[in-house]
Amino acid sequence: MSRAFDTDAEPLVAELVSYAVGCVLGRWDVRFATGGKPAPTLPDPFDSLPVCSPGMLQEPDGLPATQNPHGYPLRIDWDGILVDDPEHPDDIIRRVRDVLELIWKDRDDHVKRFSKSRRKAPIYWLLQSPKKNYTLWIYYHRLDMDILFKALLNYVEPKIRREEFRLDELRSQETALGPAAKGAKKLDKDIDRQDAFLSELRDFEVKLRRAANLHLDPDLNDGVVLNIAPRSGNSSPGRRPSPTGTTS
Repeated sequence: MSRAFDTDAEPLVAELVSYAVGCVLGRWDVRFATGGKPAPTLPDPFDSLPVCSPGMLQEPDGLPATQNPHGYPLRIDWDGILVDDPEHPDDIIRRVRDVLELIWKDRDDHVKRFSKSRRKAPIYWLLQSPKKNYTLWIYYHRLDMDILFKALLNYVEPKIRREEFRLDELRSQETALGPAAKGAKKLDKDIDRQDAFLSELRDFEVKLRRAANLHLDPDLNDGVVLNIAPRSGNSSPGRRPSPTGTTS
């Protein structure tokens, strides 16, 4: 085996997935990885620090992008939210796969291109249901007063409606089948699991809505710790889902 691969693959894979998530959320410009744009040049050590890190997706004026540039090859989740839900178009695995398929479509030497900087800048806020069967990732740099309401409206509430429909379908099947029929016990267990999952989702919704109703106005200059720990007006800790901030 070539010595180029004689290393621990896990950190490389973790960095690549992290980069893909950053592309999906509009942090990094995927065209640097696909060869659509030349690799960014690093500034002189004595130059003033640029507004954007090398490799970031930028507006023509050099500020962070707020919408897809014309002809950009990737759909970006500008609301700053990804979800662990295979049925949702913003499922994190599906969106990461979009990036990897785009990068590997015609190239095999892109890994060294995706960033010339090792700065660990993007931050993702992990929100999970109590038993960790449902997960949201919220991009720290998209935090605003409405982001938790967006999470509820576009992700959590539709998910609950789908799972309620599934539970109703299972109960209808149980009624039609009858308690003594073959497969009735398995169906009964499926109903119990679905009912438990739905209860977990509803509990998550209640906690997330409680945090959203604090109507906090985040200031990114306050730093990660303050912004991912919502507090009430009297500075006492507010009840909330338990987020885990992870740098990437």
